[in-house]
This record gives sequence, structure tokens and C-alpha cells, in this order.
Amino acid sequence: MSLSSTSQEAILEIIKSMQTSQTVTYFQMSSIAFLIYDIIIMLHKEVKYVWKSAWSFPKILYLFARYYAPLYIIHMFVVYNIIGLSVKLCVSLFKTRIRVCEIFPSSCQTWFWAKVLLGEILFTTIVNIILVMRLNAMYGKKVKVLVFLVFLVIGESLFLS
Repeated sequence: MSLSSTSQEAILEIIKSMQTSQTVTYFQMSSIAFLIYDIIIMLHKEVKYVWKSAWSFPKILYLFARYYAPLYIIHMFVVYNIIGLSVKLCVSLFKTRIRVCEIFPSSCQTWFWAKVLLGEILFTTIVNIILVMRLNAMYGKKVKVLVFLVFLVIGESLFLS
């Protein structure tokens, strides 16, 4: 019994999709491991230079960016890669999620916007603020430089949205 060319193409597409998914999972795992490794090896310096310094806006931004990123990435990894579930259960969960989105579209929109706002947008904004502050300090806190950098950040935000 041979498969039709359409069936073979569909199977090849599924295999390609699974391989891509596996590659993405490997990159996610390696980024989580790298972030945690970096936090561990730099913790003594962070305690000495950051934690013991006076509280300031840059310190709060730094600490948030430093520790929010791995937590967010781990959370998203767990949400998208529920490990140890059978294929049958995964298919069932996927179908249930689709039904929930059909019945309650606002819940899916809420999830999407929470993910986008609390993930990519929030983190990118904080990192951009830190970058602007550092570059502005490097260039002697000149108003022209600050205006230019803020213009670039706003332009990036508008372009990417």
C-alpha cells in the first residue's frame, strides 16, 4: 500500500514542523540554562555592586530586567512545552483550547495581550530605557543626545508594532 503524493507531502510537512519545534525547544532550554548560569556566576558581584548600593531608578530597572527575563522565559517554556503528556492528551488539550477560544474569544485575546504586554513589550521597553540611560551617561548627559536616543526608541517601538 503506497501513500499518495499529497499524503507524503503532508507527512513530510509534519516531520519538518516537529523538527523545527524541537530546534526551538533546544534554543529555549539553552537560553534558560545560560541565563541561570550567568546569574549564578555573577551573583557575588551583583551583591557587592548592585544589591548593596542605594536604591535608584536604574537599579530597579536593572534588577527587574535581570531576574524577570529568566522567569518569563521559563514560564513561557512550560506553557508551550508541557512535558510528559501523551500525544492523545496534547491533541485533546489543543482541541479544548480552540473550543474555549471559539466560545470565549475575549479569554484568548486577554491571554495574547497579557503575553505581549508582560513579555515582549514590557521587557523591551525596560531594556531600551536602560540602554538610553547608559548611552546618555556615556555621551556626557547632553540633551541633544538624549532627544536623539528617545526618538530612536520611539521609532523602534512604532516600527515594530
